[in-house]
Parts: sequence; structure tokens; C-alpha cells
Amino acid sequence: MMNRKHIRNGLIGAALVLLAAAALARGWDAPSLLPFEAEEISEIEMYQYIVPAATQKKTVSGPDQIAQVCRRIAAASVQPRTDEQSYTGGETTIFRFHLQDQRTFEICFTEPHFVRCTDGAVYQTPSNLGGIWKAMDVPAESVPENELF
Repeated sequence: MMNRKHIRNGLIGAALVLLAAAALARGWDAPSLLPFEAEEISEIEMYQYIVPAATQKKTVSGPDQIAQVCRRIAAASVQPRTDEQSYTGGETTIFRFHLQDQRTFEICFTEPHFVRCTDGAVYQTPSNLGGIWKAMDVPAESVPENELF
């Protein structure tokens, strides 16, 4: 009886190790939305709107806040999209990363869970990246629509 229990526990342990290895391997091939590290960012401007004329902006520049935004974006599961479906409608959140080398990079998240990046990549995600904007405890300010483009 004791031998069967040990064998069963050993098989369960081996199965868990294989599942963990498969999950890690999948993660290594998963696309990343951020082609840079949080330490390379000097400031992040976050815009949110349903109607562009009513855009609100939050700006984060502290290292802890920048790291928090980057962690949340990096944790998002994304899948590349290849179709030409429309990406308009619903709430839109734009993350504009100002890098220390003077480059900028943008991620545009629109409902229903489409992501478009400055580099032209388009993804679909089950994650709600708009929640990052809401979670940041910094004041929001109204901005003119032309600041988005």
C-alpha cells in the first residue's frame, strides 16, 4: 500500500514539473509589449477617453510608479493579430513612454481588448490595460485632442 502511495505522489510531482516547464517555455516565446526596461523610461504619459475631445491624462515619472506600470503591462497576455478588423469604439487608453535616450514608444489599448504599438504590432489580449490608468493614484488633467496625435 505504501509503495503505491509513493509511486502516485512521484507521478503527480513529475506531472507538475512538466506542466511548469511547459508554461515557462511558452512564456519565453510570448510576445512582449515593452521592447525596453523600466529603468530606461524617464516618464510615462497615460491618456484615457471614450470621446477624444474629453481626453484625460495622467503622468508618472517616479521610478516606483514607472515600474508598477511596466510590471502590469509586461504581465498582460497577448496574442498577435493578423486580420484587418476595426479597432475603434469603447474606452481607449494610450501609454506614451518617454525614454531617456529621447525616443518615444506608444501602446494604444482599445475595447474590446485590442492593442496597437508604435512599431506597428497589433495584438489581442484578455487583460484590461485600461485598469492601469484607473489604478494610478495621480491627478488627471484634461488635454486637447491634438495632444493625442
